[in-house]
Amino acid sequence: MILIQLVITEKPSVARAIAQVLGASDKRDGYFEGNGWLVGWCVGHLVELAPADAYDPRYSKWTYADLPIVPGEWQYRVLPDTRKQYNILVRSGYAAREGRHLVPTEKGLALAWAMPDQLKSAKLTAEWEERLGAVERGELAPEEFMAGIVEMLRGLVRSYANVSVASSALSRSGRTVMGKCPRCGKDVVEGKKSFFCEGYYDTPPCGFALWKNNRFFASKRKELTRKITAALLRDGRAHVTNLFSERKGVFYDATVVMVDDGGKYVRFELEFDKRKGAK
Repeated sequence: MILIQLVITEKPSVARAIAQVLGASDKRDGYFEGNGWLVGWCVGHLVELAPADAYDPRYSKWTYADLPIVPGEWQYRVLPDTRKQYNILVRSGYAAREGRHLVPTEKGLALAWAMPDQLKSAKLTAEWEERLGAVERGELAPEEFMAGIVEMLRGLVRSYANVSVASSALSRSGRTVMGKCPRCGKDVVEGKKSFFCEGYYDTPPCGFALWKNNRFFASKRKELTRKITAALLRDGRAHVTNLFSERKGVFYDATVVMVDDGGKYVRFELEFDKRKGAK
């Protein structure tokens, strides 16, 4: 198993300096990669609070009489200029979309837990902000500021080079395993909305998933259960009872066959036992 370690920095210049230290010399679209590391960056704020008219069109020209505008649930939107970077971070597998929110995955939480305390310190952020202010005032050369960051990172890499993270979340999700992925052989686990391969967000991504709300099963008034999923992964097919025919308005039994051509969505076909008719 190839373990890619992710670093997310505040801005491109910091990512460039960190990538240089880590040996991630391959410049990709939105990140640096190499030597087992992926170094990405944010671009200011990736998301912002949605404007008032997102809750009600009449607020596009609100008046003082409308205040206060307090939504039942706050909405966010991805900025057009940062959408590309937002999607890159999601594809890394350390963060995921949940409705209108970006939340850390189990891998992301494990990564945050494993980070050196020095990097999570608010004091370190304050010190860097103070030094950046000195650069802006002309009291400190930019090269000296970056040299300090590079030297600190070199020390951290040396100190933690042989440290292993005692957390299964960085290698496996800890979710219920349903079977093996027909594409890459990794475990397929159950999520909130799908049964998906643990390599779904790998680089390159596997992309295999069986969505619980897929149209095929919904049109037949059936739920994609764990039992059906396990059979599909094990045998490529599953015998399912009481499928509904929208055309005839009757229920019937059939074998559901999984057809995976490597695309975004897996397809399903039906096979019938010729000795039995519809119910």
